[in-house]
Parts: sequence; C-alpha cells; structure tokens
Amino acid sequence: MDFICEYISGEMTTSAESTQVEWVDSAEALSRVKREAIYKRLKNMLEFSGEVTYRAYYVDPNQVDLNYRELENRRI
Repeated sequence: MDFICEYISGEMTTSAESTQVEWVDSAEALSRVKREAIYKRLKNMLEFSGEVTYRAYYVDPNQVDLNYRELENRRI
C-alpha cells in the first residue's frame, strides 16, 4: 500500500528503515527509480487523480533482476 501524505512540521531523521533522507522534487524522485514497477507506482502517486490503482506483480526470488513481471494493472 502507498500513502499520500502532507508535511505538517518536524525535522527529517533516519531510522532503522532508512540510512539517508532528503526532500527532492517529483522529477528527481522519478529519475532515481530503476525498477519499472516501482517507477509506475511512484508516478501514479505523484500524479494522483483520485482513482486507486491496483497492480499485481510476479518476481522470481531465485533470479537477480531489476524488474517484476506485471500481472495486473487496473484502476478501481
């Protein structure tokens, strides 16, 4: 699940899940994503139109690959 949030206040800090944090604009964020499935997911979030996008993927855990095979992509 992805969530769209609005910044209210506070300072960014790292956590057990992140070693580095920073604010970047939308184009910069998209340019950093190498996996097509994650790129599409982030693009949908950044261009949110009110519709929910559902995607299902397949990845072979025995293969080193940057892409997932998309099984389904639809708007709900």
